[in-house]
Amino acid sequence: MKYTKTVVAAILVAGMAVAAQAATVVTKGKWTTPFTPAANNLILGMMPSNVVNVSATVEGAKTPLVLTDGGFLAAGSTNAYTIGVNAVIEYKLGDAEWGYNLTGVNFYTWWGSRDDIRIAEIAYKRVATETWVAVPDTAFNYNDNGQLFAKVTDSTGLIADMVEYVRITFGPTQDSNYAGYGELEITGTTFPAVPDVLPAPSFTVNDIKTGSAQFTGSNVVAAVNLIVPDGYDQYMVTTSGVPSSVEGGTW
Repeated sequence: MKYTKTVVAAILVAGMAVAAQAATVVTKGKWTTPFTPAANNLILGMMPSNVVNVSATVEGAKTPLVLTDGGFLAAGSTNAYTIGVNAVIEYKLGDAEWGYNLTGVNFYTWWGSRDDIRIAEIAYKRVATETWVAVPDTAFNYNDNGQLFAKVTDSTGLIADMVEYVRITFGPTQDSNYAGYGELEITGTTFPAVPDVLPAPSFTVNDIKTGSAQFTGSNVVAAVNLIVPDGYDQYMVTTSGVPSSVEGGTW
């Protein structure tokens, strides 16, 4: 006997969206004053959530806060933060419930002489996960005279979505065993809020003994407190209370 009562169905959000990564793009060059900060910098004014850097504050350099102050006041080590061999800096991007769309990571040096940017890896961690995901092809070296920049983006415009943490690991070799950085930017936007349950149309089974009805939607469906297994496009609930599939065309 098919279950016969009014049933209200709801489509449940079963997982997180995963952005397709077409290709990592690293743009390198030299910047000149005045420095123009990114408008969508998610870490503006933030301290890192974690730092491993044995060469911090060498030659009178400042704390990591100068990396996210939004600009430079003057050239020299007093406005830089020194990055050593294999240094790691990790940022929590904010408190948005669903995280952030990660669009770029920007590096700016300010040592006033020969600078370099040597990156081993950029990785991110999504909301409610403990797994670090490496952004492909983010290991690179850039060494030249002058004030350098390197901007890491994706050709699609989106590196990843629902991101909560970003981790930057610097290279196993650095010029003079450390390099001076003036600014670090992690750009993006807040990921749109996603409701736990998306409403679906309700339907009524008229006859308590023989009635039936069907609806279409996600393969993960909550109906009268029962979870229908993945892959069931049509189903029935018997007196046992267990949903079972219905072959196509036999409903």
